[in-house]
Amino acid sequence: MIALLAACQAPSDQISFSLENQEFVMMGPLFSGANMAQIEVAPEVQSFLETKGYQTLTGARLTAVSLHIADTLTFDLCEEMSLQAVGDATEMQQIAVLNPVPQGQTDVSLQPAAEAELLPYFQEGTFFLVLDANLAGDLATDLAIGADLTFELSASK
Repeated sequence: MIALLAACQAPSDQISFSLENQEFVMMGPLFSGANMAQIEVAPEVQSFLETKGYQTLTGARLTAVSLHIADTLTFDLCEEMSLQAVGDATEMQQIAVLNPVPQGQTDVSLQPAAEAELLPYFQEGTFFLVLDANLAGDLATDLAIGADLTFELSASK
């Protein structure tokens, strides 16, 4: 019976979906060790899918995370960084990491967790992305980090 139901499901297509120009702000003063910032994400996935001719979201995975910092700064103060997703009805899950953070860079890419399934977060409609940065020293000011995220959505017509 289970095999019969699986065989009747419509095949899913893979579609790229991006959230660009997001900004994480860690409010200063910041101290050596763990520091975090979060953003609320309310992706308009359903309307995006409908414009592409799809009805149902069947899966979602993070495929790329690009972080950038103001040209006057580098990521030298950051030793490691990680990104988690959390929702009102979903537990926190690590979805990307960078350890160690390369020195002298104004742009870095986190490594997405291949096993992280994000469908439950997208189904909630609104969820949070939490950026953790382990700092090597103190910083008296805020730290703003820009982010561009790319997801691979699975959807059926």
